Amino acid sequence: MLDFLKIEAMMSETVDIKDELKRQVEKVVEARGGKSKRRGWLVGGGASMGAI
Repeated sequence: MLDFLKIEAMMSETVDIKDELKRQVEKVVEARGGKSKRRGWLVGGGASMGAI
């Protein structure tokens, strides 16, 4: 249980980093012409990204 709490604390501290990374990736995708095959994954976040 203690490991789980450590992981939860670490993940909550990295939320801002994840959000900034997503914004930067979106900027690069837009600069390259807009659409990417993986855009839905990058922007919307699938089940695995939503859990992070």
